[in-house]
Amino acid sequence: MPSEPATPQECAVVRAERLGSQSDDTRRIQEAIDACAPRRAVRLAADGSRRSFVAGPLVLKPGVILSVDAQVTLYASTDPRAFDRGDGLCGTIDARGRGCRPLIAVKGGEGGGIAGSGTIDGRGGEAMRGHDETWWQLARRAQRERSRQNVPRLVEIDGARGFTMHRIHLRDSPNFHVVLRGVDGFTAWGICIDAPSDSRNTDGIDPMHSRNISIVESFIRAGDDAIAIKAGREGASENITVRDSHFYNGHGVSIGSETVGGVRHVRVERVTIEGATSGLRIKSDVSRGGLVSDVRYSDVCLRHVAKPIEVTDRYDPEARGADVPVYRDISYEGIHQDTAACAQRFVAFPGDPPGRRPQLTQEQARDYDYAKVLGDWDPMADPLVEGTLPGADYVVDAAGSTRYSTVQSAIDAAIAAAAKGVRRYYVAVKPGTYRELVVIPESPAPITLVGVGPDPASVRITGDPHGTIRSSVVRVRNDGFQARNITFANAYNKDRGDAAGPGTVQAQAVAMAVDGADRVQFENVRFEGFQDTLYLGSSTPRKPARAFIHRSYVEGDMDFIFGEATAYFLDSEVRTLGDRRVSYALAPSTHYESRHGFVFRRCDFTSDGSVNARAGTFKLARQWFRGQRCTPYAPLAGAPPYDCALGDVDAPATPHGTITRAALEAVGKVAILESRIGPHIDRARPWADWNAAGTRQYRPVQYDSGQWWANLAAAGIDPARELGYAAPKSPKEPFLVEYGNH
Repeated sequence: MPSEPATPQECAVVRAERLGSQSDDTRRIQEAIDACAPRRAVRLAADGSRRSFVAGPLVLKPGVILSVDAQVTLYASTDPRAFDRGDGLCGTIDARGRGCRPLIAVKGGEGGGIAGSGTIDGRGGEAMRGHDETWWQLARRAQRERSRQNVPRLVEIDGARGFTMHRIHLRDSPNFHVVLRGVDGFTAWGICIDAPSDSRNTDGIDPMHSRNISIVESFIRAGDDAIAIKAGREGASENITVRDSHFYNGHGVSIGSETVGGVRHVRVERVTIEGATSGLRIKSDVSRGGLVSDVRYSDVCLRHVAKPIEVTDRYDPEARGADVPVYRDISYEGIHQDTAACAQRFVAFPGDPPGRRPQLTQEQARDYDYAKVLGDWDPMADPLVEGTLPGADYVVDAAGSTRYSTVQSAIDAAIAAAAKGVRRYYVAVKPGTYRELVVIPESPAPITLVGVGPDPASVRITGDPHGTIRSSVVRVRNDGFQARNITFANAYNKDRGDAAGPGTVQAQAVAMAVDGADRVQFENVRFEGFQDTLYLGSSTPRKPARAFIHRSYVEGDMDFIFGEATAYFLDSEVRTLGDRRVSYALAPSTHYESRHGFVFRRCDFTSDGSVNARAGTFKLARQWFRGQRCTPYAPLAGAPPYDCALGDVDAPATPHGTITRAALEAVGKVAILESRIGPHIDRARPWADWNAAGTRQYRPVQYDSGQWWANLAAAGIDPARELGYAAPKSPKEPFLVEYGNH
């Protein structure tokens, strides 16, 4: 077993030139590598606040080490043309899937490596340049079409000897993160590999016909195998040790499925596997089988693993061939599944702060799948998603070329027609700015509002009301309402927000208020404002209205997505504006008995890059303590004794206050899954209290139903006797939770 690698000596330092991830540093980095002597390192370093590099394919000269400093990120280009092998296939689907070069290629040599505590980011979840698909979406489409995706791998090492990866962080590869082919001597020590659970074919480390491999003290969570030991017809894989490491979502530590060349002398020791579909897996079939022998698994802890031990010789049940898998001399010793012996062995993934960021298991995350959250409503099946809509019933043009020059006049006409016959009515809005306040009222027929410009910015419905929800630019009470390709903007203080200076309170300014309407759908829409930009309300909290927001954008600075509805955000951007020093992106007020509140999947939580945002102290959410006038959770600072008891109205404590059950039951629920959370968010504590302890509007953050129950009991309000609940929920129901974020 090798010892921990030493820090390499430098041959060159390349410093970041830009703040963002839009530069192209390929030439600078490659020239430094080409000029470097073997066993020396090219170091990627920060220059003040500039910490990012972007590159297309790099070839690591034999024996040279690429080192990335802590807090520095090397981003892969998102341009398929940069990775193309010359036949124009990269970024497409075909029968072979070999059309892209890797981000980092290593060919031969001895003593090379990749080191440093920085990050190499493959950007698999970002749209390819010139395309509307991400690398991962392309991979999923290839799966549906029974074909193969042409996407880059992150690191490919061919024929090298004594190659080392030390302390480096790899994330979001479009495909496999690290591939070894014909390598003799490889050590991965203390590395981290991170990709969402649904990112297809994002294996961690795949040794192929390689030998003398050590993976030590490392952390891997991926969308496929954490480790996949393979042996094709090129030869055997042998003498492989995986020790003192931790594995999370994905398919665990695997041997196969290609084993025809033989896999032997494998040791998996003192590891943990948590939240994976498989734990210790050997897989092959008659199309690629061979001898797997002398494999020892020892002292392994597993938790929330669907198949702790899985051995199959029918990996592809339809496979044909004569290469029959043979498994011989396989042993398991000290394998523990959720036992006391493992109580202290499981650790958080590096960079995931403990305690204040509750995480779902893979099994729990299934409860937040699209169909389970929205029930019998499937908005992704609606023609609105693809824009294949029938002709418009009404056309609006601010320039006056049609009968309707305002949006409201066309909506009124559609509502009048709806009284005569129930069907969906379509209102097309031509490019322009419509300065008006719009109400879409209740109606027996749903309304679809479609901007016919090239993008949402070309059709703007805007005004500058401020104050309460009732003064929003657009208010929707229409069940089944839809909008596509439009911007809804509250312009209040927008023209003077920058001039007002940091910390200026911009006041409430609601751009869109969904006022109790169910099955409301937004596709490719922009919501712009400061505080309270998007309200998603429900007239019956115990049976909340549903909303679906897809490929859309929401911006604001304070509680700018709020309400009690069940809302599913998919592939969208939530952008925090940093004009204030304090910001909460979300303010849910979900009812205690409502299973889901706001669910975000594959979303980007970004910021405007302002000074306040760069401080990294903004919050994801605080749970809206709606309607309260006193708090039972803590005494008022500097105030005489008072009490706050359950009552029929919300009344301030002077000194006897009351609080309604509606305020107590508006607990607020958020789930954020497989999303990118920017550095503007406080990593240690992204979920916040509602105001500070000692104020009359205080409520502590409550992560689950158990805390809610305990907090009420401690405040002297018995949920069973006074609110009528039979018992605490068992198991506890998450209120604020994450899964697979990065």
